[in-house]
Formats: sequence, C-alpha cells, structure tokens
Amino acid sequence: MVKIDSVGIIMWQKPFGGTQYENGFFISQTFDKGFVLASSSFSNDGDVTGHHGTTSYSDSWVVKLDSVGNISWEKSLGGANNDEARCVIQASDGGYIVASSAK
Repeated sequence: MVKIDSVGIIMWQKPFGGTQYENGFFISQTFDKGFVLASSSFSNDGDVTGHHGTTSYSDSWVVKLDSVGNISWEKSLGGANNDEARCVIQASDGGYIVASSAK
C-alpha cells in the first residue's frame, strides 16, 4: 500500500499480508480519514488471521487502516472455496458494506 500526495510524493508505504498471495482490489477513505481495503488472501499468517478452509483457496480479506497506514483491524470472510472482496464502503451507521465474489 502506498499513499502519495497530490504531486506524487510518497507520504507512506507499507506491505500487508502473509506468506501466501494477497491481491488488493478496492480502497476507500473512511469517516475517520483512514482507509478500508477490499482484497483477497491465501494466507493465514502475518497480518492475516481467521482464514476459512485451506490456503489453497482465497478468502475475502477486508482491512481497516488508520490515516497513516497502520492496521486498525482485519477480517477474513468466506467459505471453503475461492472468495474475493471486490468493493467496500463505509455505511452511514459506521459499519461497512462488502461486495465479494465467490467461485
């Protein structure tokens, strides 16, 4: 993850994930000036916890970051087959709505 300013200067950059493959699909800013990321993950270590099934299949992985890129929380979502979080937005009640694909 890299945050750049309006002229392209890197403000911060941080790696997220585990020892397997992660793929970010969508990010949006949250009410608290942080960010929420919709992605997929094959890992169950490092920053990723709670993977469903085996790591031969991806889980949807939703990550909430604070304004400087630190993980506030993360959540693996899915079943026994491949799942990918494709979009996430913060709802007016402060929760989050996640659109995910399942294969």
